Amino acid sequence: MDRRIESEFTRNNISDKRQMVRQPTGRNEGGGVRLADNKQSRALDRALGTVLIPWTDETERKWMMRVPQGETDASIGIVAGPPDTSSLGLPEVLDIALHNELFNRGLLTWQDVKKRPQEIQAALQSVLKIDSGKIMMLYREI
Repeated sequence: MDRRIESEFTRNNISDKRQMVRQPTGRNEGGGVRLADNKQSRALDRALGTVLIPWTDETERKWMMRVPQGETDASIGIVAGPPDTSSLGLPEVLDIALHNELFNRGLLTWQDVKKRPQEIQAALQSVLKIDSGKIMMLYREI
């Protein structure tokens, strides 16, 4: 696909830059779709002639964006991960912190979290800046 046409295609097909790139990769618990795993992501990048580059949006959330090769404006890309965490119902400050911690730990796709599920708990602890030892100390002080 011609780079100019591909770039136009990308611009015209993204109404919400926080919308996930979703591939029907099989059933998950919700019966919906999940983010494409790394193997599918690499195949998609090769087929479309795209690359992944980091981007920080206006709310300071960090995203990995899929853009045409040679493009430097990540804001026109399609989100490759991490998924939008706003549906978790956390206060915005914690939501942004968790989202960015998942990004920083490289937990961008379902494949990433399947390989390293313990990193999710570590990300939560990092965001809350608290661990079970501190909570146990509260009980010792009673």
